[in-house]
Amino acid sequence: CGRSGLADRALNALHRCTGSRQRQQHLANWWPHVAASIAIETGLNETPPDHAGQSMFQSLLKQATQTLGDVTQDHPNRADAHYHLAVCHHLLADPTEANVHNDQALAINPRYAAALRLAEQIEDQLLLAA
Repeated sequence: CGRSGLADRALNALHRCTGSRQRQQHLANWWPHVAASIAIETGLNETPPDHAGQSMFQSLLKQATQTLGDVTQDHPNRADAHYHLAVCHHLLADPTEANVHNDQALAINPRYAAALRLAEQIEDQLLLAA
C-alpha cells in the first residue's frame, strides 16, 4: 500500500519480540493473505479483452499499448517510446493514433530511420482506409 514507514515500525517491533525463526514462520503464515490481495489487485488493473475471439497477440499488443502510453506520459521526450507506441497502434489497425505518436517520435528525432519507414506504412494504411 506504499506505507513503508508502517512496515518498518512493524518490523522493528518484531525484531524486539521475536527471533529469526519466528519471524520466518509469521511471514510464511501471513503470505497467502498478502499474495491473494496482490493477485486480486493485479486482476483488477488488467483490461479485459474486447471479445472472446481476441487473439493472444492482440491482448499483448493492447497491454503494450497501455504500458507504453504510461511511459510516454512520464517521459514525453523519448522518441523510442513514441515510436514503439506507434508500432502497437499500427498493428492494432489504428492508423490515426499510430500517426500521432510516430510524428512525435520524428519531432524528437527527425533522422529516426525506423520511424521514417513506419510513417510510409501508416500513410499507405490511411490511403487504403480512405
